[in-house]
Amino acid sequence: MKKRPKQSLTNIASLRRSIFLRAFALTRCALKRGASLPLKEIMLRALVLLTFLSSVFSSTEICEKIDGDCPESCQDAGFEGSENFNALFKISPTHPSTMLEAYKAEKYIKAAGDVSSTDNVAFGLHTSVYYFCCYTTTEKKAIIEGLSKWEWDPISISYDSFGCNLDHDGKTVYLHGMPSDEGQSTFFDFARGVEKVIADAGAHVEERKTLFHMTLARVDHNFPTDDVVNHFLEESADFGTLTMDKFVIDYKTFRAKAKYD
Repeated sequence: MKKRPKQSLTNIASLRRSIFLRAFALTRCALKRGASLPLKEIMLRALVLLTFLSSVFSSTEICEKIDGDCPESCQDAGFEGSENFNALFKISPTHPSTMLEAYKAEKYIKAAGDVSSTDNVAFGLHTSVYYFCCYTTTEKKAIIEGLSKWEWDPISISYDSFGCNLDHDGKTVYLHGMPSDEGQSTFFDFARGVEKVIADAGAHVEERKTLFHMTLARVDHNFPTDDVVNHFLEESADFGTLTMDKFVIDYKTFRAKAKYD
């Protein structure tokens, strides 16, 4: 993953101000020459300058380009069912050290630019360990029953990376604390187990493809996403090693069960 040059928030703010002042000066100059320049051309110059200002820092090249595993429309995708639901590993409020690191990260993110929203550190931190897509009510019931009987061991995951992904709405960018490569592999192994349960329940399997993450914030495409992500990568952000021994679907909890031969 290619990293862009590291810049402090102070430097970024200073550069933004410098570019804005330059854009303002050029636009004012164009307006003074209004007698010889058509209004449409003046507005076009201003638009080009403002677009340039916005694009200098608002890059999302580093981000994952997919959001979740479910289609936007189950019907359009050819599925009979329309039930979408998630299996959640709830991190808040039982992992205080991770919550503290998340609080610090969200504080930094808020200082970097305009933030649409942040996840509630006290109660909202979680990882979606599986996205269930486009099932009928009967299929969902069979899947829930299968998961209730499923034998699986607790897993330990190190959240020592950082990343982002783009929402399918074309507007929202998510910033995440993320598991290590090894943690991603462990989570994907877990997902393969869930998929076997789904298949055994006689339902269609939509394979997990998106990376696992703990969402911290939502921003738009004007936010300096790549710079912020690279900051956390360069600073070796570490949200701790967590043990997942249960997950939740709706309001039902599924606990790890020891496997017996």
